Amino acid sequence: MLLIKEFMGIQFYKYCIFVVLINITYNEIYSTQNTPRSVVATPSVKSSVDKPSTDGAFFVMNTNEVWLPVPSFEDRYEVSNTGKIRSKVCYKRPDNFLMKIYINKKGYCRVGLKRKGECQGNYAVHRLVAEAFIPNPHNKPFINHKDGNKQNNHIENLEWCTKAENELHAYSVLGKKPNKTGLGRMGKLSVLSKPIQMFTIDGEFICQEESARILARKYKLEPSAITMVAQGKRKFHKGYTFKYVNP
Repeated sequence: MLLIKEFMGIQFYKYCIFVVLINITYNEIYSTQNTPRSVVATPSVKSSVDKPSTDGAFFVMNTNEVWLPVPSFEDRYEVSNTGKIRSKVCYKRPDNFLMKIYINKKGYCRVGLKRKGECQGNYAVHRLVAEAFIPNPHNKPFINHKDGNKQNNHIENLEWCTKAENELHAYSVLGKKPNKTGLGRMGKLSVLSKPIQMFTIDGEFICQEESARILARKYKLEPSAITMVAQGKRKFHKGYTFKYVNP
């Protein structure tokens, strides 16, 4: 009888342990299923065609982007072939920090750079790109934006040029229109110029020019006197008469 009681007690003890284990397992499974999982934010990766960041945020480097030291700032800054500037040494910010680029009143991109122990200076981004990446064997002083967009400082859009080449590009490629009142006094583009013909006193035709000023420079005459003859206020000037083509 004693043995039976001991056996029953052991079985009851095992049963209690089994129930406790079942409850623990159930609670763990229930809490796992009903507890919200934490969401880890994954930073977005910008495409290489996105607009260059100017707010100093970290960036994912374009595989086609090449970086070179900025001339005269080799130990502090680097410039890319796409027109970005980054800091190599910054005491308050991480390394390789993109510099903020701003647009001046003329529409050009500029950036503030500083040498150690000196005040910050503002520099044109297109010039930094050209000086680092584009050879200039003829020492041309100007830099031309091929597409006319002053904020497109990609290496493919820049070229060294003279002032004359820059002006020619503006008129012939970009469609810039001349100041007619300025150029007009010397040619047909002027709203003031009138085609004029030149004759001898005997009425023999000599030539025709786009304006009295051009005619005066060609034959060393006075433009005001030519105009007076053409208007009928004088009979001739230095042995010549003049007549407007379309009075």
